[in-house]
Amino acid sequence: MSTPKLEDLLERGDRAPNFFLPDQRDIIINLNDKARGGPLFVLLYPTQKDPGALGELQAMFKAAPAMLESGAHLFAISADPMPLVQKIAGENNPGFFLLSDADKQVAARFGARGKLIGFVFGPDQKVRTVLRPGDTPIAERAAAEIAAMDTPVPSPAQLHPPILVIPEVFSPSFCQWLIEQLETRGNEPSGTLRMEAGKMVHITDGETKRRRDHHVVDKDLLEAIGSRIERRVLPEIRNAFHCDIRFVEEFKIVRYDADVGGFFRPHRDNTTIGTAHRRFAMTLNLNTEDHEGGELRFPEYGQASYRPATGEAAIFSCNLLHEATDVTRGQRYTLLSFMYDESGRQFLERHRKQGQATSA
Repeated sequence: MSTPKLEDLLERGDRAPNFFLPDQRDIIINLNDKARGGPLFVLLYPTQKDPGALGELQAMFKAAPAMLESGAHLFAISADPMPLVQKIAGENNPGFFLLSDADKQVAARFGARGKLIGFVFGPDQKVRTVLRPGDTPIAERAAAEIAAMDTPVPSPAQLHPPILVIPEVFSPSFCQWLIEQLETRGNEPSGTLRMEAGKMVHITDGETKRRRDHHVVDKDLLEAIGSRIERRVLPEIRNAFHCDIRFVEEFKIVRYDADVGGFFRPHRDNTTIGTAHRRFAMTLNLNTEDHEGGELRFPEYGQASYRPATGEAAIFSCNLLHEATDVTRGQRYTLLSFMYDESGRQFLERHRKQGQATSA
């Protein structure tokens, strides 16, 4: 199987890009301000002068009341100048936002680039469906999907660690492809970093951790993983923790085997001088349904365990004490990484310079 490429067009699991555009009142609005917990439908069209685009826009006018009644937020974005946007808005009184993207930069961020296309987003602002022109108008199909969405049921929260679980970062097929890469490109026993005699050393300790690792170094693999993490994980960290992650330490595809009791005992990920730059850890499960055990647990926050679904990522501070419990059946495959911001980079750079001065 060739390396799966990530297209420019937003795909399922991608977050809606925020934008600032003038609406039919010639007032600048932004998506994050107007999207307030309901589903989103965004129609991008090049110009209403195109008959096909005009027909889709007219269908959106008809479908809009039902979508608005269900709590959805609607946006129609074109490259039309403001007078043309205001003219059709005045003729139809749409009840939603018609936006002028004259320089087409917002369309480019959606990956539309002159295409007539619609996006349905869930309340989490993640792409559910990409809709292209067909026998049924785009807006009608969007309305049907929004009507079929489950209504959230409020429930009391329980004590849990401050972790972020991000669904649909990877597709099932991409997860399977990564598993194949660990098996075909090689792997080795996993170790830990420790400070001994003033130096960081790599120790293989079967009492602390039992795991096989593939360190991702091949360019095609790095690009395939990195492009998805950049689009689907880093914006979520920024949104949830107000932290601008700019650097990834490395990616590791790992395997915990039940026949040797795969585990990683309670630990923190930033307790040495060589790891103190780390801000967040990522655990992204690749085959949750194929094994038992191997759950994330955070002992400082009780005994609740976390088992993200295949393709889901758990993000948490490297300060948190955590463990990967014993795999009791099958093999658990996971993608791991550590991420850090500019302050972490500066700390790492100071550590490296001090190490060079000491060795000299």
